[in-house]
Amino acid sequence: MNHPDKPGSEDEQKDPDSDGAEELPYRRRPEDQTVPTDRSLQHRVHAGSLSGSDSALTEEKLPAAHPRDGSGSPQSSGSGGGSGGGDDGGDDGEDEFEDPEDAALGGRMTFLEHLDELRRRILYSIIAVVVTFVGSWIFREAIYGFLAAPIRDLGLELHLTKPTDAFTIYLKVSFVAALFLAIPVVLYQVWAFIAPGLYRNEKSYVLPFLFSSTILFVLGGAFAYYIILPPALNFLLIEFGGEFTSIIRAIDYFDFELLIIVGMGVIFQLPVLVAFLSMFGM
Repeated sequence: MNHPDKPGSEDEQKDPDSDGAEELPYRRRPEDQTVPTDRSLQHRVHAGSLSGSDSALTEEKLPAAHPRDGSGSPQSSGSGGGSGGGDDGGDDGEDEFEDPEDAALGGRMTFLEHLDELRRRILYSIIAVVVTFVGSWIFREAIYGFLAAPIRDLGLELHLTKPTDAFTIYLKVSFVAALFLAIPVVLYQVWAFIAPGLYRNEKSYVLPFLFSSTILFVLGGAFAYYIILPPALNFLLIEFGGEFTSIIRAIDYFDFELLIIVGMGVIFQLPVLVAFLSMFGM
């Protein structure tokens, strides 16, 4: 008989580790588990649409794909599903703060659709100018007399040097008159082209834009006709040209006058441009 304190035989001496290995089935440690590479499989787990065999397989592989918490144990499948869909969830969270209509503005029209919209707005503007041009052509002589008044007040006459000068002059004065009459329609087409890219609160500025732009364009033309043109003609033709005999071609005079009138109308649009850019934070 062996003594209790005396170690037993070699057969009776067993390694505890080896006994555990024989009695318990082998389980892979978490660091030995492979991360599943099938993203569709993870998506199906999150959606709860796996069959019994697929679910059992995934329960063994999926925990390694999720980060561990502070205790070193894998996070639960619910939290893991939330972390696995973190990218999509973050995007959805950002979209919640955006107006669906405003979020769709950037993708509503393609580049070719923008070109088609620009073509249509230009076409509408041309139609408006043509219609007003027909009405202005009927009153071409009255318009010519109104625009020729500043130089006639200086005692100077206009002369023609080509057979086509009279027809060309009537065309030009009728076109400028048509432009002033059609400017509300033209400005509205400009606004209609840029409006799809604006937010809903910014689109409410359409009436102030049209009213202020139209008034300032007309004021710019009036400022040029009544304030700038008479002193300019007196300075150029009387003070500096008094020693010369002035033979002024009518077409040259109207080119000079119409350039100043239309140019001042455009310059008077700058306050509107600056005001609206500041409203839009630009």
